[in-house]
Amino acid sequence: MTIYAVCLNEPSEDAWDNVREEWGGKHFILSPTTAFVASPDLTLTSEIARKVGISDETGTLGVVFEVQAYNGFNRSDLWEWLRKAEA
Repeated sequence: MTIYAVCLNEPSEDAWDNVREEWGGKHFILSPTTAFVASPDLTLTSEIARKVGISDETGTLGVVFEVQAYNGFNRSDLWEWLRKAEA
């Protein structure tokens, strides 16, 4: 399953509502401006951005990255989610 990082310029509850609706238990909202989604069927960052609601039309600014590697120091529940999403 492909993991994507969603980074918003400003917090947007509408965007996170879209994430919750589209990806159910396959998302992890890390902060008011950052989330991760695991998508089995969408393969383009543009598709993820559209589903989240990042666009000129909505006024929600942000960027989506496909996560291919990661490292750092963060909450243990994030690392657990990432491990499960990769499986």
